[in-house]
Amino acid sequence: MFNGEQIVMQKERLTRDNKFLLRNGVIPWIPRASADFAHITRDTAPRVVRSIASDIVGTIFHYIPARSPHEIRLSYRADWNPADIRFTRTTIEELCENLFTQIKAYDVSREMFAFRLQVFDELLPFVSTRRKTIVDIQSGISTRLGDGQRHYDGNGQWSFSQMKGLRTHTGHLYIRGDRV
Repeated sequence: MFNGEQIVMQKERLTRDNKFLLRNGVIPWIPRASADFAHITRDTAPRVVRSIASDIVGTIFHYIPARSPHEIRLSYRADWNPADIRFTRTTIEELCENLFTQIKAYDVSREMFAFRLQVFDELLPFVSTRRKTIVDIQSGISTRLGDGQRHYDGNGQWSFSQMKGLRTHTGHLYIRGDRV
């Protein structure tokens, strides 16, 4: 029925954007801390999604002082944006709600396999008074599509997959601020 079917197999693991971290003065292979969070599933209640977002915000402000100015790197922006507590909380809540919507918008083949926060120290060898921290919030989603399995395209349209196997995607949200 389909021409050129392929089998795609990827490992379910989070990938780091090493080039981005190195450009921002971080050694990506040496995280200072790491924390895993509950996975968001299709069956997760909206209050649980908000609870997960609240846990992430609490963990972030454990490593970055809440009252000091910090910056967020949004995926659709080209540079760091200044942020305050309210903006950071709203951004994390939107991230969790978007992941929840993304998982629910497709059929049962899409699921979250990892949700992790990693903390890196920014290394500035020439300026000893400036000590910064970068927080990397990673979300991993996998899609298992088989031959002829349908998925929802939106606006009442369904399509059938031409690829078999497992495909994974890692998303990143970065927050930079003073070190605690």
